[in-house]
Amino acid sequence: MIAHGAAIRDPVAVLRVVVPLLVATGCDLVFTLEAPPPVSACGTYRDVEQLAFGPDLEDVTDFSVDDTGMTGFVMARSPIVNRQRITAIQRVDGVWVRDPTREANLEVLTNLDKVTFGRIAPNGEAFLANRSQAEDDFRVFRYILNTNGWGSREQVSPTNTLESTFAGGEIEINDGFGPDRFFRHIPILHASEQGERFLSIASSEPLAVEWFEPLDEGRLITEEINERHEVTMAALALGPSNDLVMAYAALPEGATAGSQLFLTEKDGKRYPVGALLDELDEPGDEVEPFLSRDCSKLFYRRGDAIFMAQPETAIP
Repeated sequence: MIAHGAAIRDPVAVLRVVVPLLVATGCDLVFTLEAPPPVSACGTYRDVEQLAFGPDLEDVTDFSVDDTGMTGFVMARSPIVNRQRITAIQRVDGVWVRDPTREANLEVLTNLDKVTFGRIAPNGEAFLANRSQAEDDFRVFRYILNTNGWGSREQVSPTNTLESTFAGGEIEINDGFGPDRFFRHIPILHASEQGERFLSIASSEPLAVEWFEPLDEGRLITEEINERHEVTMAALALGPSNDLVMAYAALPEGATAGSQLFLTEKDGKRYPVGALLDELDEPGDEVEPFLSRDCSKLFYRRGDAIFMAQPETAIP
C-alpha cells in the first residue's frame, strides 16, 4: 500500500518559512509561498444553481450527467428495497425525474456482491468496483448500456502496477472519462484495511483491452495531491486547451467534516496540488464533484442539495 503524508489543513493559507537571521536584532526573515493558482481555463465558478428533483427521487447523491445535459444517473432511495440504488434520470421542464426507459437490466449493477459504486461516465459507461471471487480482492469493471440494457462486465483494472494496492483494500470508481485525444481515464480512490486513502489514475488506449497506471519516474502522477490532501472524490474533464482537468473533494487535516473542492490541470505528466475553489466554499461539506466534459459545468453536493456551478464568463 502506498502511504501518503498528512494533509494541509488550509491549502489557501500562505505557507510561512521562517529563517533565523544571525544578526544582533534577532529578527526573522519570512518568505511566503502562495497557494496554487486556479485553473484559468475552467473558472472561476460563481454562477450557482440548485438542481430540482421530482418527488420520485429521494436521498439523491452521486449526480452525473451525459454530454447532452438531459440524461444522467444518481444514487437514490428505492421504495422497493428501502435503500439507495443506481437510478437513471432525465430532465423534463427543468426538473430531474426518473427515466425508466434506461433502467433495463439495471440490476446487473445493483445486485453484484459488495459493489463499490462511484458514478456513470458522461458517455454512458459505468465503472464499478466489486470483489473478485477468484482473487478475493476488489477489481474494476466496466459496463456498457446498449439497446438490450446493461451488458456484461469487462475488467479494466490495471493488471500490473496497481494489483498489489487492490489486495486487502477497497477501491472506489468515480467517473470514467474518455476517449480524449489518445486515452480513456478513470480516477480510482483506494482505501486500505488501515483506512488509508489515496487517489490514482487508470488509463487505456480507446480501443485497447489492457488498462495501466501512468507513472512518472516510478511514482503516481497524483503523488503531489496525495501528499497534501486526503481525496474523497474526483472527476475528470478535458479543458479548452485539450489538457486534462481534475476536480476533487478533500478534507482538511485531521478533520471528519468540512470537505472542500479543488481544481487542478495536468502539468506535463503530473497533477499538481489543486487550487481551492473558495468561491464555492460555504458552511457544510462540498462533496462529489462532477465535471462536464469541457469543464464548463461543475456539479457537486452540499448536504441534501445538489448544485451546478458555471463560470461567469463563457469558456471559449
